[in-house]
Amino acid sequence: MPRPLHIALISGLMLASAAPCALAQDAESRVVRYGDLNLKYEQDAEALIDRIENAADDVCNTNAPYLAVRRAERECAAQTEEIAVDDVNHPTVTNRYYATRYGSGYIEGAYDEVNPAPVVSAPK
Repeated sequence: MPRPLHIALISGLMLASAAPCALAQDAESRVVRYGDLNLKYEQDAEALIDRIENAADDVCNTNAPYLAVRRAERECAAQTEEIAVDDVNHPTVTNRYYATRYGSGYIEGAYDEVNPAPVVSAPK
């Protein structure tokens, strides 16, 4: 039985810097478990990405009606997703995330355990 793996999503980095000080919050986190997924498969990698996106939306959403805050929430969610995908550090997840979100990433099916492709890093 595989041991459960998890990552924590921490928000507040972008939101605290981009939103007005009165709206800045303490960092919030969610644990995204993926011990039930086999990340070698594209559909399981996509399922993990969906879980990461949902958790990022949860921790970054303030339900504020202000445009500047909503923009900061979107930036917070995007940065939080990228950090979480990088923390998972699995080539299939990285490939799926960057290829479907940004049109870049590894070439599908190109992962070789002996000679892995270079790591795609999110801008930080």
